[in-house]
Amino acid sequence: MAGVKLIPILLSIENNFAMPDIRLIEEKISKRTKAIVIINPDNPTGKLWSEKELSAIVGLAKRRGLFVISDETYREIRFDGKKPICLLACQDSAQNVIGQQFQL
Repeated sequence: MAGVKLIPILLSIENNFAMPDIRLIEEKISKRTKAIVIINPDNPTGKLWSEKELSAIVGLAKRRGLFVISDETYREIRFDGKKPICLLACQDSAQNVIGQQFQL
């Protein structure tokens, strides 16, 4: 309805749903790209993105003048005992990330 065209980045079970090389993601960006959507934990895999992976996405967004739309609805559900990582907690992300900061 809004005329948005989504370009998916597919994850593979063969590499444990790891984030593809940042160059592959950058190749999918066009002049019309406005934002990158990150779902953390990823749905349906449950993959939790690392701080390094999230920082790489924020860095790409900053370089290309894009927003990162952060869907972290289930970020506090962790079974490994670690604190969840929020995209807004990444260094210098406030100008590019659309999401909700949280406190634990």
